[in-house]
Amino acid sequence: MQERLVAGIDLGANSFHMIVARFVDHELVPVDSIAEKVQLIAGVDEHKILSEEAILRGLNCLQRFKERIKNIPADSVRIVGTSTLRISKNSHAFITRAEKLLGFPIAIVSGHEEARLIYLGIAHTQKNATGKRLVIDIGGGSTEFIIGEGFAIKDLASKHIGCVSYKERFLTEEPDPAKGIEQMIQAVKLALLDIQHRFLQQGWSSCIGCSGAIRSVGGVIRDNFGGTSITPANLHQLKQAVILKQPVNLTSINADRRSLLLPSLAILFAIFETFKIEQMQIADGALREGLIYDMLGRSRHEDIRQRTID
Repeated sequence: MQERLVAGIDLGANSFHMIVARFVDHELVPVDSIAEKVQLIAGVDEHKILSEEAILRGLNCLQRFKERIKNIPADSVRIVGTSTLRISKNSHAFITRAEKLLGFPIAIVSGHEEARLIYLGIAHTQKNATGKRLVIDIGGGSTEFIIGEGFAIKDLASKHIGCVSYKERFLTEEPDPAKGIEQMIQAVKLALLDIQHRFLQQGWSSCIGCSGAIRSVGGVIRDNFGGTSITPANLHQLKQAVILKQPVNLTSINADRRSLLLPSLAILFAIFETFKIEQMQIADGALREGLIYDMLGRSRHEDIRQRTID
């Protein structure tokens, strides 16, 4: 039995995530999984400059990650930066210091590459799904949409829609949260107009949501209204409860994510209406697993990247 220790790290806009796993007989067996709120995106100013304070928050988090990966070979670790590091004009200032700290290279991936890796993670970890599926990942600064079947990607898109960026844009100065939610819903629908028709034409037989934002909304729905999936009905129930300021059980959400529930809910509500989604199942992982499977595919001379692109 061949066994190999591997790690994937996602430097996201809101949180940094790491998974360490053993690769045994072509399957990942998780050993450790860590997520820390860093909110890099909150440190980006109007000139798209990442502040020193945000950089230090990120480096402090990576110092803790370093202890978990320091003994893993370089060819078994993959680290990527996503939306915030894509848009920051001085992202190199963070990357240079982070690479020196960790001793591993860091790549900033495009939105389309991020979407591809997300789907790859889903394709490997949700193997029982049949037919075309729509995969959605709401992040802190961007949201990725992928339609695929098996390991084949049919279409994908990455949009500048994020639960942190939309919170800053619509809720910080808006005294009425209900009004802010409606403004966000309309803004998301407008941002999705250019891909709406194309995606609806493709169609899908199932929908999968991943990321902390979607898991948070799903957890609150489960604890308050029951059910293991997200539907238009229970999404509307949660939206109404929030707008009417009714008591809502939030115990399933970490305290540091509760401030992002409203933008996550608004974004997901708009996505459901735009793409006429009837039901969404929730997956635990995606991007980090995709990083590892992509890395392993290349090392085994099975170019999963090329296979999924083809």
